[in-house]
Amino acid sequence: MIRLEPWPASDMEAFYQLTCHSDATALLYGADYGDDIPDRESLFADYLPHYFDGSAPEEGRCFGIWLDNERIGQVNYNAIDSETMETELDVWIGDKTHWGKGYATLALGLLLEDLFGQHQLQIAIIKPLLSNMAARKAYAKAGFIAAGTEIMDEAEYSLMRIRAADFYGLHTEMTLPYYAVIFSSLRNAPDPAYGKTAHEMEVLARLQPGYLGMESARERLGITVSYWKDLEAVRQWKQQVDHLQAQRMGRDRWYSSYRVRISKVERDYGFDAAKETV
Repeated sequence: MIRLEPWPASDMEAFYQLTCHSDATALLYGADYGDDIPDRESLFADYLPHYFDGSAPEEGRCFGIWLDNERIGQVNYNAIDSETMETELDVWIGDKTHWGKGYATLALGLLLEDLFGQHQLQIAIIKPLLSNMAARKAYAKAGFIAAGTEIMDEAEYSLMRIRAADFYGLHTEMTLPYYAVIFSSLRNAPDPAYGKTAHEMEVLARLQPGYLGMESARERLGITVSYWKDLEAVRQWKQQVDHLQAQRMGRDRWYSSYRVRISKVERDYGFDAAKETV
């Protein structure tokens, strides 16, 4: 399972090499980038010191994507608009041996979980090259929806967007009937590993066939409700290998008690202020 760690200011050279001299470079700048590849001065005119020293988190931050003991890529967000609470994201994996394995999707999910949950973000956008079909598919798996195209520096980019409500599944269009898995639990003493694993499981669940959405809240009593297309999707998620490991950790370390209930949903309705008209 991957993890994110802030990219340190002491390792700017590694960031430059990943961006401008890796397998990802052609995908970032186009297959025919030639002499258009940025030099160090140009790159770090865009990625200013606060991206690496954490001095202005509202202005943007870069994170390394780690797979075990190897840093395989980076993911970042840019300045957050204080009025719309919107920001733009970027992500890339350096070595093509790590492409096509879902790492970029997982990294985006982990970052979005933090931005929507801790920074009160409302909208995140990402702009892959229109020709980069693999990236567009990876971002779609993370929940981004195509919302048009943009021309920048004579290249055409796909504009993709995700809202907080959609990330949490509050307004996902679910075909009735569907199934809800209700997990209620009492925690033992706090354990730093719990939050990390919980975030990883939420991101992983979003990649599973038949997943529709998830909602959760915790004080001492925690309740997480996940929504699924059918009972087969529920069964496959329960048997997913990383999820099985998390279940064992829950019984051994984190919960004093829990209960799982599976219900069939035959009716739902709601309200979305963003879609209301005067």
